[in-house]
Amino acid sequence: MSSRDKYHKETHSFSNEELEQQHKDMQELSNAATALFRIPVFFSHQNLFTLGPPPFKPPFTKQKRFIIRMFKEIKKVLLFPRTLPNTDEYPDTTLENIGTIVNSSYGLAAALLVPDRPVEGTGEPYSPFLQIEPAMGYQYGLDRLHLVGQNF
Repeated sequence: MSSRDKYHKETHSFSNEELEQQHKDMQELSNAATALFRIPVFFSHQNLFTLGPPPFKPPFTKQKRFIIRMFKEIKKVLLFPRTLPNTDEYPDTTLENIGTIVNSSYGLAAALLVPDRPVEGTGEPYSPFLQIEPAMGYQYGLDRLHLVGQNF
C-alpha cells in the first residue's frame, strides 16, 4: 500500500467533527507560535465615548471606525497594541499603570481625533492622558507614531 493510500485511508477514518477539531487545533497552535513574535506597542487613543453617540452599536462614527481599523492594522503587522483599561489592568494608580505598560513596550502609536463631546466628568475636550502617554513614550525613547485627525 502506497503512502498516499495510507493517508487517504487515515483521513477517511475520522468524522467531519474530528477533522474540523483537528483543523482548529492546528490553527490554535499556529496562532500561539505567531503570538510569540508579536512586539508590544502602546496604543494611545482617546475614550471612544467622546467620538460619537454613547451606545456601542453599529453603525459607528467615522472616528470610532478609524480607531478600530488602526488597532487592527497594528495587529496585522505582528505588533501587539496595548492600552488601558481595555487590554491590561494593574493594581496601581493610573499613571503608574501607564508608566508600566509604556516602559515594557517597544514603541508607541498615538491617535488624537476631534471629539464630539467633552470628556465625562471634566468638561474638557481632551483627556490629559492624550499628552501624558506620548510624553512618557518620548521620555523612554520609544519609536512613536502620532496621528492627528481633524476632519472626518
